[in-house]
Amino acid sequence: MIFKKDTKNEKKLNGDEAVVNNNSAGNELILEEGEEGDINANKKLRELRERLKNCEKEKSEYLSGWQRSKADFINSKKELATEKESFVSFAESSLIKDILPVLSSFSAAMADKKRWEEVPLNWRQGVEYIYSQLMKVLENRGLEIKESINEFFDPNLHEAVGEEEVADLEKDHRITKVLSPVFLQKGKVIQPAKVIVGYFPKNKE
Repeated sequence: MIFKKDTKNEKKLNGDEAVVNNNSAGNELILEEGEEGDINANKKLRELRERLKNCEKEKSEYLSGWQRSKADFINSKKELATEKESFVSFAESSLIKDILPVLSSFSAAMADKKRWEEVPLNWRQGVEYIYSQLMKVLENRGLEIKESINEFFDPNLHEAVGEEEVADLEKDHRITKVLSPVFLQKGKVIQPAKVIVGYFPKNKE
Protein backbone atom coordinates (compact mmCIF):
# COMPACT_ATOMS: atom_id res chain seq x y z
CA MET A 1 0.00 0.00 0.00
CA ILE A 2 1.24 3.34 -1.00
CA PHE A 3 0.69 6.27 1.40
CA LYS A 4 0.42 9.83 0.10
CA LYS A 5 1.98 12.61 1.91
CA ASP A 6 -0.61 15.03 3.34
CA THR A 7 0.90 18.27 2.18
CA LYS A 8 -2.16 20.20 3.25
CA ASN A 9 -1.85 19.21 6.87
CA GLU A 10 1.87 19.67 6.69
CA LYS A 11 1.36 23.17 5.46
CA LYS A 12 -1.14 23.78 8.22
CA LEU A 13 1.25 22.37 10.78
CA ASN A 14 4.07 24.46 9.46
CA GLY A 15 1.82 27.47 9.64
CA ASP A 16 0.98 26.78 13.25
CA GLU A 17 4.65 26.37 14.09
CA ALA A 18 5.34 29.66 12.36
CA VAL A 19 2.64 31.31 14.40
CA VAL A 20 4.10 29.83 17.56
CA ASN A 21 7.56 30.92 16.54
CA ASN A 22 6.32 34.39 15.69
CA ASN A 23 4.52 34.65 19.02
CA SER A 24 7.66 33.56 20.87
CA ALA A 25 9.71 36.13 19.06
CA GLY A 26 7.10 38.78 19.86
CA ASN A 27 7.12 37.88 23.52
CA GLU A 28 10.88 38.12 23.59
CA LEU A 29 10.64 41.50 21.87
CA ILE A 30 8.01 42.71 24.36
CA LEU A 31 10.16 41.59 27.27
CA GLU A 32 13.18 43.36 25.83
CA GLU A 33 11.17 46.54 25.26
CA GLY A 34 9.76 46.39 28.83
CA GLU A 35 13.19 46.02 30.39
CA GLU A 36 14.50 48.96 28.37
CA GLY A 37 11.53 51.10 29.53
CA ASP A 38 12.28 50.26 33.17
CA ILE A 39 15.91 51.26 32.72
CA ASN A 40 14.95 54.59 31.15
CA ALA A 41 12.43 55.29 33.92
CA ASN A 42 15.01 54.55 36.62
CA LYS A 43 17.51 56.78 34.86
CA LYS A 44 15.00 59.63 34.65
CA LEU A 45 14.10 59.12 38.30
CA ARG A 46 17.76 59.37 39.31
CA GLU A 47 18.12 62.51 37.22
CA LEU A 48 15.05 64.07 38.83
CA ARG A 49 16.35 63.23 42.30
CA GLU A 50 19.70 64.77 41.49
CA ARG A 51 18.02 67.91 40.15
CA LEU A 52 15.82 68.09 43.25
CA LYS A 53 18.90 67.73 45.46
CA ASN A 54 20.64 70.56 43.58
CA CYS A 55 17.51 72.73 43.83
CA GLU A 56 17.34 72.16 47.58
CA LYS A 57 21.03 73.03 47.90
CA GLU A 58 20.58 76.24 45.90
CA LYS A 59 17.47 77.11 47.92
CA SER A 60 19.43 76.66 51.17
CA GLU A 61 22.27 78.85 49.84
CA TYR A 62 19.85 81.56 48.71
CA LEU A 63 18.03 81.45 52.06
CA SER A 64 21.29 81.71 54.01
CA GLY A 65 22.43 84.62 51.85
CA TRP A 66 19.10 86.39 52.29
CA GLN A 67 19.21 85.89 56.06
CA ARG A 68 22.78 87.28 56.22
CA SER A 69 21.78 90.27 54.12
CA LYS A 70 18.75 90.89 56.32
CA ALA A 71 20.88 90.67 59.50
CA ASP A 72 23.48 93.03 58.00
CA PHE A 73 20.74 95.49 57.05
CA ILE A 74 19.22 95.41 60.55
CA ASN A 75 22.64 95.90 62.16
CA SER A 76 23.46 98.77 59.80
CA LYS A 77 20.10 100.37 60.59
CA LYS A 78 20.76 100.09 64.34
CA GLU A 79 24.28 101.51 63.97
CA LEU A 80 22.94 104.40 61.90
CA ALA A 81 20.27 105.15 64.51
CA THR A 82 22.89 105.03 67.30
CA GLU A 83 25.24 107.32 65.38
CA LYS A 84 22.39 109.72 64.66
CA GLU A 85 21.41 109.78 68.33
CA SER A 86 25.02 110.37 69.37
CA PHE A 87 25.38 113.20 66.87
CA VAL A 88 22.16 114.87 68.03
CA SER A 89 23.22 114.49 71.67
CA PHE A 90 26.65 115.95 70.87
CA ALA A 91 25.08 118.89 69.03
CA GLU A 92 22.69 119.54 71.90
CA SER A 93 25.53 119.35 74.45
CA SER A 94 27.60 121.81 72.44
CA LEU A 95 24.66 124.20 72.18
CA ILE A 96 23.91 123.95 75.90
CA LYS A 97 27.57 124.56 76.77
CA ASP A 98 27.48 127.75 74.71
CA ILE A 99 24.36 128.91 76.56
CA LEU A 100 25.60 128.07 80.08
CA PRO A 101 27.38 131.47 80.54
CA VAL A 102 24.04 133.14 79.79
CA LEU A 103 22.34 131.02 82.45
CA SER A 104 25.12 131.90 84.88
CA SER A 105 24.55 135.60 84.18
CA PHE A 106 20.85 135.22 84.87
CA SER A 107 21.57 133.32 88.09
CA ALA A 108 24.13 135.88 89.25
CA ALA A 109 21.73 138.75 88.55
CA MET A 110 18.93 137.13 90.55
CA ALA A 111 21.14 135.71 93.33
CA ASP A 112 21.41 138.99 95.23
CA LYS A 113 17.84 139.22 96.45
CA LYS A 114 18.23 142.70 97.91
CA ARG A 115 19.52 144.27 94.71
CA TRP A 116 17.19 142.22 92.54
CA GLU A 117 14.16 143.49 94.41
CA GLU A 118 15.30 147.06 93.80
CA VAL A 119 14.81 146.49 90.07
CA PRO A 120 11.38 147.68 88.82
CA LEU A 121 8.77 144.93 89.04
CA ASN A 122 7.97 144.91 85.32
CA TRP A 123 11.65 144.43 84.48
CA ARG A 124 12.04 141.64 87.02
CA GLN A 125 9.00 139.81 85.77
CA GLY A 126 10.14 140.14 82.15
CA VAL A 127 13.63 138.82 82.89
CA GLU A 128 12.32 135.98 85.03
CA TYR A 129 9.86 135.01 82.28
CA ILE A 130 12.63 134.93 79.65
CA TYR A 131 14.81 132.88 82.01
CA SER A 132 12.01 130.36 82.62
CA GLN A 133 11.36 130.02 78.88
CA LEU A 134 15.04 129.43 78.20
CA MET A 135 15.24 126.83 80.97
CA LYS A 136 12.20 125.03 79.63
CA VAL A 137 13.74 124.74 76.17
CA LEU A 138 17.01 123.44 77.59
CA GLU A 139 15.27 121.00 79.92
CA ASN A 140 13.43 119.57 76.91
CA ARG A 141 16.90 118.92 75.45
CA GLY A 142 17.91 116.95 78.54
CA LEU A 143 19.49 119.69 80.68
CA GLU A 144 19.54 119.08 84.43
CA ILE A 145 20.74 121.43 87.15
CA LYS A 146 21.86 119.89 90.41
CA GLU A 147 22.55 121.80 93.60
CA SER A 148 25.32 120.46 95.80
CA ILE A 149 25.16 122.40 99.05
CA ASN A 150 26.15 120.33 102.12
CA GLU A 151 27.07 117.33 99.95
CA PHE A 152 30.44 115.61 100.18
CA PHE A 153 32.89 116.83 97.58
CA ASP A 154 32.87 114.63 94.47
CA PRO A 155 35.57 115.37 91.86
CA ASN A 156 33.29 113.92 89.18
CA LEU A 157 30.65 116.55 89.90
CA HIS A 158 32.46 119.41 91.60
CA GLU A 159 35.35 121.74 90.97
CA ALA A 160 36.80 123.16 94.19
CA VAL A 161 37.72 126.83 93.80
CA GLY A 162 38.45 127.38 97.47
CA GLU A 163 38.31 126.05 101.02
CA GLU A 164 36.56 127.29 104.13
CA GLU A 165 37.31 126.33 107.69
CA VAL A 166 34.40 124.79 109.56
CA ALA A 167 33.88 124.32 113.28
CA ASP A 168 31.87 121.12 112.93
CA LEU A 169 33.70 117.89 112.07
CA GLU A 170 30.63 116.60 110.20
CA LYS A 171 31.07 119.42 107.65
CA ASP A 172 34.63 118.39 106.82
CA HIS A 173 34.99 117.79 103.07
CA ARG A 174 31.42 118.96 102.57
CA ILE A 175 30.42 121.76 100.20
CA THR A 176 29.69 124.96 102.10
CA LYS A 177 29.04 127.29 99.16
CA VAL A 178 28.02 126.78 95.54
CA LEU A 179 29.19 129.42 93.10
CA SER A 180 27.59 127.65 90.14
CA PRO A 181 25.62 124.39 90.09
CA VAL A 182 26.31 121.12 88.28
CA PHE A 183 24.99 121.10 84.73
CA LEU A 184 24.13 117.70 83.27
CA GLN A 185 22.75 116.73 79.90
CA LYS A 186 20.89 113.41 79.88
CA GLY A 187 22.75 112.31 82.99
CA LYS A 188 26.23 113.29 81.78
CA VAL A 189 28.16 116.13 83.36
CA ILE A 190 28.77 118.92 80.85
CA GLN A 191 30.00 121.42 83.43
CA PRO A 192 30.94 120.63 87.05
CA ALA A 193 29.82 122.83 89.91
CA LYS A 194 32.20 125.49 91.21
CA VAL A 195 32.19 125.10 94.97
CA ILE A 196 33.82 126.04 98.26
CA VAL A 197 34.76 123.00 100.34
CA GLY A 198 34.78 122.99 104.12
CA TYR A 199 37.70 121.61 106.09
CA PHE A 200 37.99 120.87 109.79
CA PRO A 201 41.42 121.67 111.26
CA LYS A 202 43.13 118.62 112.75
CA ASN A 203 44.34 120.55 115.80
CA LYS A 204 40.68 120.95 116.83
CA GLU A 205 40.05 117.22 117.07
